[in-house]
Amino acid sequence: MYRNYTLAFISFLFLGILNIAAQAQVTPSVAPTIMVIANRDSTSKDEADVQVAIQKVKELFESQGFRTIDIAVKEKQTASDRAFERENKVSPRQELLEAYAADILVEVLAIRKYSSNGNAATVLITGYDASTGKNLANRTGYSQKFYTDDFSRLTLRAVNACTPEFIAVIQENYQQALQQGRPVSMNITFDFNSRYTMYSRVGTSKIELAEALEDWIQSNAFKQVYKINGLAETKLIVDEMRVPVKDQEGKPIRLTKFFAGLQTYLQQFGLETTRDIQGSKIFVTIK
Repeated sequence: MYRNYTLAFISFLFLGILNIAAQAQVTPSVAPTIMVIANRDSTSKDEADVQVAIQKVKELFESQGFRTIDIAVKEKQTASDRAFERENKVSPRQELLEAYAADILVEVLAIRKYSSNGNAATVLITGYDASTGKNLANRTGYSQKFYTDDFSRLTLRAVNACTPEFIAVIQENYQQALQQGRPVSMNITFDFNSRYTMYSRVGTSKIELAEALEDWIQSNAFKQVYKINGLAETKLIVDEMRVPVKDQEGKPIRLTKFFAGLQTYLQQFGLETTRDIQGSKIFVTIK
């Protein structure tokens, strides 16, 4: 009997260890794609240290099961595409989407610290939701001071000091977004020459336009979570609406695609619209 209890305890302990190990790795099917780039405040004199930091941050993400996108490879691919599309129009938003084909952008800034009692490196890492620009995590790593001019090694020490915790926070916030949806806000207004208002009757059922809009919002909001903050004759303000991060196949849902559904919905009432997306803010104009 004592042997049976011992074997049961060992089995329980072994399964617990396997469970902990499994949780330490990100499930590939729900892991966001990561693009690590230099912070916009980086200068040419920081370039070598920043590249060291970028490479190490990428390696640490990949070691946890994340898929990373190499910005250099992406830029070459985009340049190649442009060669075939050189006669076509290019909007600023198209350039942004082509540059950042990832779920999360991670910016890295490396700073050298000189002193008479040793040199050090500081690394600042910031993560953003690529669709909305929402800040997901910030961490600062410090290498400690050493009597050396090898700033590559100091930069690596700084990265190692903060990146594991940074990755954990990114994953926690991303999992939260998967479970609760991505928060956005929306303003729906009318073109100056539009003959419609929020109180216009539309469609064969002659439903009030404001009611038709709320029907779509309620049906499409993630878990029906939304808050309409104001309604006037010429404006509907959605203070918050939760939208899904992934579709049923696990593919990322871009805000442009999601809100194209609203435009298609309004077309059945004979309404044409334009839309603009600025981070997590959506502007819809009814013609």
